[in-house]
Amino acid sequence: MTVSIRSIIRKMLQPMLSLVYKVYASIPHWHHHNGITVKVLPSVFHPAYFLSTKILLEQLLKYQIKNKSVLELGAGSGLISLAAAKQGAIVTATDINPAALASIKSSMAKNELGIRLILSDLFTNIPEEKFDYIVINPPYYPRSAKNYREMAFFCGPNYEYFEKLFFQLAEYKTPNNTIMMILSEDCHIDVIKSIALTGNFELHEIHAVKKMGEVNHIYELQSQQHTNHQQ
Repeated sequence: MTVSIRSIIRKMLQPMLSLVYKVYASIPHWHHHNGITVKVLPSVFHPAYFLSTKILLEQLLKYQIKNKSVLELGAGSGLISLAAAKQGAIVTATDINPAALASIKSSMAKNELGIRLILSDLFTNIPEEKFDYIVINPPYYPRSAKNYREMAFFCGPNYEYFEKLFFQLAEYKTPNNTIMMILSEDCHIDVIKSIALTGNFELHEIHAVKKMGEVNHIYELQSQQHTNHQQ
């Protein structure tokens, strides 16, 4: 099925699926994945209904993260953070949505895991320290968000989320750390790559997964200075 046909079908189904998701997500749920139990409060991005969280988690767990510092920027339900903590990583989870941090706090108690929680709009409230791994599952649809739930999907009509992200990210990039971001083929990846360049970052694809007719791409974010040095 071509991207154009798939996109047309999704647009036709979107109103119905959106209504179903809104109704389902209006009450708290517990979600179980590979020995991790997460609480998902209303307005929090749900890992059961979107593929990106688990695909990004699978990629992170390919690395030796025990005793390494991991930052999940915009953690949502915190599934990635919890799984990383279970592997022995030193984890910081952040989100702009207070309900997301409340969800993770409940899940920490349920799973008996320790995670540092920070309420933050991107890096605004995060101490200027260096992390071995930073993982980002961003919003990427160019629309204005009216509430916390929509912030998990919409990056602003002019991709303001990414402009702010790449501006702030330079303070947290080191020659040796790994920054990963997942993007769906359904978003305007070329636009995001162009914005990254304005912040002196390049997106290098390290993995791609096709599930349920959708390809998700995982990129490693590298500074242009580091890329030029390698060349």
